[in-house]
Amino acid sequence: MKNRTLLSILLLLLFAQTNSFALEDLFVNASLEQVEKKAAIEGKLYLIDFYASWCLPCKWMDETTFSDDAVTNYLKTNYISLKVNIDDFDGFGIKEKYQVSVLPTVIIFNSSGKIVERLEESVTPSKLLNILETHNYYSNRVKHDIPEPVIEAPT
Repeated sequence: MKNRTLLSILLLLLFAQTNSFALEDLFVNASLEQVEKKAAIEGKLYLIDFYASWCLPCKWMDETTFSDDAVTNYLKTNYISLKVNIDDFDGFGIKEKYQVSVLPTVIIFNSSGKIVERLEESVTPSKLLNILETHNYYSNRVKHDIPEPVIEAPT
């Protein structure tokens, strides 16, 4: 009995670590401005997942929806995904900018930065995949020429 409990705990920890690695591969480690620019240049939609460490529905979405192979593959191919912790300083500012008051909230943008969908609930993998596919059409994926910022050398 003791060995069985220990094995269960170890398997749970292994799953939790595997799940976090999968999420790290899905969500970029970048600022919102970097994501907006990358989406514009590549002609991709982008998605922001607003969450907090204390939010149980957010954890459920990480463990089910964002860990689903079909959702993950579709997002990696067609979207740029950003995860924003509303309890962080920068995350709080982004939360305020988009008036997020419910968790989890997922906002989908076209390559021009226009909001095309706002979800203020937990969604299943199949529902999210359907929504992602609905918005993935040519006029939402227009490439934009964005000039690199000019940085002058000190004199």
